[in-house]
Amino acid sequence: MKHIQMFFVAICLVFSSPISSLAQSKDKKEAKAESKKDKGPKPVKFEVEGQYKDTFERLATWLKKADYTIDKGDLEIGQIATTMFDVKGGLMSMNRTGTRVLISFIKESDTMTTVAVSVVEQKQPKFPPGSVGETKIHQKKTDELAAKIKADILPSVSSN
Repeated sequence: MKHIQMFFVAICLVFSSPISSLAQSKDKKEAKAESKKDKGPKPVKFEVEGQYKDTFERLATWLKKADYTIDKGDLEIGQIATTMFDVKGGLMSMNRTGTRVLISFIKESDTMTTVAVSVVEQKQPKFPPGSVGETKIHQKKTDELAAKIKADILPSVSSN
């Protein structure tokens, strides 16, 4: 009977050790993935004093005056997206790559709106039509565009 108990304890130790090391390994991988997310490119966010609708309209007008073409703009959703520009690969190409501007608006209060600016590089596969491939934020272009917006139309801006 003692041998069976010792055998059972040995089996438990053998099988529990790899399971705990697998769990620790999984935890380390998840922590590493989280730290990579924090270091990646991000939209530039800043707060704008004024009404939500006025802020949306000022930025839409600024984009048009800066020769951007607005593809989608929705006040209720709080987003503006330009058409793709700097497109590489023509209409016959299997994968077109281009750049577009995405601006998100978050109504913080009746007099404060958070604006998030992103310049994204986007792959657009030919098939199926209308599909969107990989999208990634271009940090340098995002920083430059956000600085232009702040300098041109938002004199009283506080950065987040």
